[in-house]
Amino acid sequence: MRRIYDVFLKDFLKAWLPGRKFPTDLETHLRLTDNEVMGAILAAARDPALAGHAAARRIATHKHFKVLYQRHPEDVKKNPDAGQAILEAARSEFGEDNVRSDRYNPKKGSDGLSRSC
Repeated sequence: MRRIYDVFLKDFLKAWLPGRKFPTDLETHLRLTDNEVMGAILAAARDPALAGHAAARRIATHKHFKVLYQRHPEDVKKNPDAGQAILEAARSEFGEDNVRSDRYNPKKGSDGLSRSC
């Protein structure tokens, strides 16, 4: 469940941040704290006209998506693209905006950096 909130946060930040990215100027970047982001999420969750409203509303109201499918080795033996096939079928059935996909490699984080225990 936590990972879908990561996806919603990325969606919100892309919509809310100027140029869809964090500022690269050090002082401006450091002034942008969790407090500003959380305040912007709350404001956007309350106002459909604000950028990132849909993602902000899901974060603020805890209306997250449910897990539809998790990869299983037996599925991959039958169809190496099982996850993609299910994703496409779900998008066709429920609509593009109502389905999200998130791939995870336990040896790497979502940022692509290796992790060790």
